[in-house]
Amino acid sequence: MRNVSRTTLIIAFGLAAWLASAGCWKMVGSGSGSADGGQDGRDSGGDSDGAIDGATDGGRICKAPPPPSPTLPDEPGCYENDHGSGWVKVPCLCELWIENTTPGQAMARVELSVTPLDQAPAFDGTLDAEIAFDDPDASWYAIWAKQPGSGDAFTITNQGGKTTVQLAASSLTLGPVPLFACETRNAIAQVSGSYTETLSMRAILDDGHVLATIDGKCFAIPPE
Repeated sequence: MRNVSRTTLIIAFGLAAWLASAGCWKMVGSGSGSADGGQDGRDSGGDSDGAIDGATDGGRICKAPPPPSPTLPDEPGCYENDHGSGWVKVPCLCELWIENTTPGQAMARVELSVTPLDQAPAFDGTLDAEIAFDDPDASWYAIWAKQPGSGDAFTITNQGGKTTVQLAASSLTLGPVPLFACETRNAIAQVSGSYTETLSMRAILDDGHVLATIDGKCFAIPPE
């Protein structure tokens, strides 16, 4: 089983700022923060175009991630120095990269939980926790909209190739939904209404056996 959950030191570019409508942040130049991240140096695109890199022994393989950069890249984002071997791109706070690195279809289950438990999110926006997934064909929306709890424990909308889930419960499991060979779907969360509320995100990929677990966190950053 591939476990890609870990704590990383994040260095990024730009002026300190919120990610637009995502409750996330990036920095430029020297800066640091911490977040639970995902696959090092992988493209954060939301589809699998060009993801098949070649064939080995008659089987397809996914495109390898780019090698570590010896210098901090100019592209805005979050990076870490991979054990001194160079800089690789990692998810920023509130980002979840859900990637199937196998040459076969997998199923993804997404587990969401909010702490502390006495700060349950609500639809009225008093305490808001939501997550927007890449969903260009609305296939994930079609499955989750029929899931028990839709309209009660959570609401779900699809617009502009994104499926957004808003929580009204402290915990929720979404899925399973399909993820094609070498496909990546990204998600960006936002939390508002409390600086102590934390949204924990976990994607579990399996094809009958667990292939990977991918973790992330999201919380609102207090003003300085």
